[in-house]
Amino acid sequence: MSERLRYFWFWIRAYNRHGIHSPFVYELMEKAVFNQQGVEYLFMTNKRFREFSYFNRKRMRLLIKLLNFYKPSQLVWMGNNHQNMFDFLEGIFQEIWFLQIKPDDKFVFENELKSTDWLIVDVKSIDLELIYPIKNRLSNDSKVFFLETDKDFFRLINEWKGKVELDFFFLKILLFRKEMKPQNFKLRS
Repeated sequence: MSERLRYFWFWIRAYNRHGIHSPFVYELMEKAVFNQQGVEYLFMTNKRFREFSYFNRKRMRLLIKLLNFYKPSQLVWMGNNHQNMFDFLEGIFQEIWFLQIKPDDKFVFENELKSTDWLIVDVKSIDLELIYPIKNRLSNDSKVFFLETDKDFFRLINEWKGKVELDFFFLKILLFRKEMKPQNFKLRS
């Protein structure tokens, strides 16, 4: 089945902000995902944005909205399959400390990495064994983003005991908030 057809079936079954009963997720949808303020201008005027594929443009829109909403101090990007996306974000957000870990990097980053606010994992281009040492550096407010998923993604969710999974089809987010009960949400963006 083509990716666009799978996305159509996903979209039919997914919720927008009005099908969500979790206050935390509703606030995220209302104030970040569906907030168009100031972001659309960036997409329309930036010629580099038009070079991305359809699903990469959707990933970038969502990531930029979430970065504007949460304003993390650090972003760790694992993988290099989407190098153009990493470079685009790093060029826009000068106030965020970006760290990229490529597949051939071993644990050289462990000493300089204190705690991780945001972790973006490109599952197709990185060995998931590389991210196990980062687990101890995740806090209650950490967010782990998966650009693409495979069977290892679901094994990782079970091992890391993530509380909340937000599935946007083209991007999955794993949250560790202890005050929330385990939940899975399929969401439109």
